[in-house]
Amino acid sequence: MKTNYWVLKLKAFTFIKILRKFRKTDVGGLTYIEVTRPAALLIKWCQRLKVSTPPLHKIKPRESVAGPVLYLSGVRNDKGEVISLDVYHRILALRHKIMETFMDSFKTFAFFKNKKPLHAVSAYIGMLIAIDIRAAVYLAHFARWKNYKKGEEGKTKNILIIPTSQWSKYLVTHFEEILDEVIIKSNRGAGFTQGWRVFLRLVRALLRSLFTSRRSAAYSYDHKDGKILITYATGLLEAQRNDLSYYHAADIDPGRILIFFRVAKYPPSDKELAWIKQNKISCIASQSMKPSIPGIPQWKPSAILKREIKAFCWLYIKTFLQCLRKRKKHSLWFLDKLWTMGMEVAYWKDFLVQNKVSILMNPNPSEFNFIPDAAVTDIGGLAVEAERSIRFDYCTYIHNSATHIGFVTGPYSLTQIPEPSFSLVTVQTGALNVTDSPYKDKRLDELKDQGKIVVSVFDESANDVFFGESISQLYRAVIDLVTGDDRFALYIKTKKTDVLENLADINDEVKELERKSRCVLAEWKISAAAAASFSDLVVSVPSTAAFESVITGTRTIVFNPMRAGSRLFYSNNGLNRRVFEDGESMIAAIKKYADGKDDSVGDCSDIVPQIDPFRDGMGAKRIGEYLKWCLEGFDSGLEWQAIIQAANNRYTKEFGNDKVTDEHAYEKIPQTN
Repeated sequence: MKTNYWVLKLKAFTFIKILRKFRKTDVGGLTYIEVTRPAALLIKWCQRLKVSTPPLHKIKPRESVAGPVLYLSGVRNDKGEVISLDVYHRILALRHKIMETFMDSFKTFAFFKNKKPLHAVSAYIGMLIAIDIRAAVYLAHFARWKNYKKGEEGKTKNILIIPTSQWSKYLVTHFEEILDEVIIKSNRGAGFTQGWRVFLRLVRALLRSLFTSRRSAAYSYDHKDGKILITYATGLLEAQRNDLSYYHAADIDPGRILIFFRVAKYPPSDKELAWIKQNKISCIASQSMKPSIPGIPQWKPSAILKREIKAFCWLYIKTFLQCLRKRKKHSLWFLDKLWTMGMEVAYWKDFLVQNKVSILMNPNPSEFNFIPDAAVTDIGGLAVEAERSIRFDYCTYIHNSATHIGFVTGPYSLTQIPEPSFSLVTVQTGALNVTDSPYKDKRLDELKDQGKIVVSVFDESANDVFFGESISQLYRAVIDLVTGDDRFALYIKTKKTDVLENLADINDEVKELERKSRCVLAEWKISAAAAASFSDLVVSVPSTAAFESVITGTRTIVFNPMRAGSRLFYSNNGLNRRVFEDGESMIAAIKKYADGKDDSVGDCSDIVPQIDPFRDGMGAKRIGEYLKWCLEGFDSGLEWQAIIQAANNRYTKEFGNDKVTDEHAYEKIPQTN
């Protein structure tokens, strides 16, 4: 029997021990994510001296929420499904168990007392716990299924080696269910580093509290004439997917909008800057924005920040003393994370107060949303999140920040986070991106005039977590369809310009079809909904684009060889009718539809109400009107609780009681004396 070793952090002693076993037993391989410097030097020395070692595989780590680069999209479980969603759900389940114990231990601390009904701190802590355990969970599941074949269980032994941590016992309990053996290695160095960091921060807190002036700028939390903060991400102009759809649709006073330029990755175009100036909309750039944007001021901290930091330092000292006195098990970890959170919240509170922000409109779900949400909550404002991209059975540990209001497309969206929501209120609004585009691709008219059946193709970025080779399989299938049958033509709406560029052979064939006028590449202005409405049939991998196509009423096929995601499409005998798991059966069904032999192919009419109960393309207007009502509440001097209640009453009166869900699922922390 072969033994495979999977190591989260490889140390020199561990490597030597495995090397000895390799000479006595059949070691199939050694895979590791992190490596200490001594171990790295030892491996290099073995390679240089040509010392026989087991096959070594170094996994590339990354900072994103997706975890280490393990090519999960190429690994299947016993049902033939890609394991990515299993990993996400396991992380969520483990986080929930850990949080139960953690909150029970720390609920009497100042940071957790009297914080209901909205508790941004516990949401943030939960997200950090998920990030802490993600690499180990990824590696364990990858090890379990990497070489799995039905009927061959027990032929390979998988041993996972992870460093000891505050979450070890929770991980081991889970890992023992899926692996042959789990070994916990001492990680004293990490504890010392963490303890030293906490000590230095305590010293800084004492110095700040004792030797800084008590004088600070006075400021008010009065939200009258407050603004809606919208972070720039995709664009501003109405004729494209943009971050201001609520503003465009609901005629909100431009003086109540503040556009925040946070990163320079996608700077605004000259047209957008001209539009900002013409409409007299306020803008601000982050302090670290480089290069700066012409005409957009960069924010600078004020005396408010010093005041907030000093207040936090006193709270940090108090929390440290409580941890010391009560000997809490996870104190070092908690204090380490709490310092970062406290400093960042202070920074954001200064930013929000200086710029008179009353409503914080979050961009796409992100780990960066948790801190601003906590800050706007502290100043009595509202944290809001809108579902710009309809989720397709896809969940991660960053999708559940603590917001006051969560806008979702419809009832299907409510089912996509498999844990209690931290949004106090969830409002169904209908889809944001399904209105008719003012821009139509005239090249399609030529194809229609030729009597072609236009098949739109919606792809995604091929990645090691979910899609993998399914993107090239999708293109191979539709290219074979068009080259083999003159009745069809392609309209390709790619997610990003580099998707096709990274598929060299496919890209060459697409260009050849373009030359023969059998294929059109959509321009960037075209939304997925618009592209779908111009087509006879849409073929898409599981994605938001597929949902947007369905809402337009266009026949939609989901290509899902990964056998995961988009469970809604499988309902009502949807397999091999609107969801297909291989290219051959999909192409056969499309031809059958074209021959007039099967009118059910791509028919999604029965699932539309579950995705979007409104089906009128007015989702952005509903969100904009709701936000206007909130601004009116602030102008009237109401507290956020009364503002939400009044807005909910108006919304349910107009659209029905079933469109607003009062979650009551937030962490309920008992009051203590």
